[in-house]
Amino acid sequence: MGPAAEAYRNHVYRVFNLTRCLCPDLTDTEQRLLEVAAACHDVGIWLDGSFDYLTPSADRASAWLSRHPDLTGLSLEEEQRQVRRIIHDHHKVRPSSDRLANAFRKADWADVTGLYRLAGLPGVELRELLRQFPLLRFRRMLLGLAVAHARRHPRSPLPMLRW
Repeated sequence: MGPAAEAYRNHVYRVFNLTRCLCPDLTDTEQRLLEVAAACHDVGIWLDGSFDYLTPSADRASAWLSRHPDLTGLSLEEEQRQVRRIIHDHHKVRPSSDRLANAFRKADWADVTGLYRLAGLPGVELRELLRQFPLLRFRRMLLGLAVAHARRHPRSPLPMLRW
């Protein structure tokens, strides 16, 4: 991931923790699946060189799960299905029907846009989270990638958005 690695890592930790704030009653199984989904949700941008990265990112998460059996006690197929749903739904414009996927969607949108209050996240905890995991120009980096993609593909400027 090169120079993007630390900024992405911090984004992953922020989104993971924001999701936990929005969904505080996670089971151990949900938390483990959330960890995998958070780590992989945008990696296709860098590892696959694609701005249409949801499927490549979900494929990488599925592959990771297949190399680490019995993560949750669910079947591999169920783990993969749930993690893929979280990743595929995280750029939905409308709410996801899945509770964890929807909390993750809100957390990611809040972190990418900076509109944390609109997601219902408390300010005090947010300051500490941003202190622990600073932005490191993450939003600027994403904006640059989006502009470059939109110039090359004006008919599909944001291919990762879903309704």
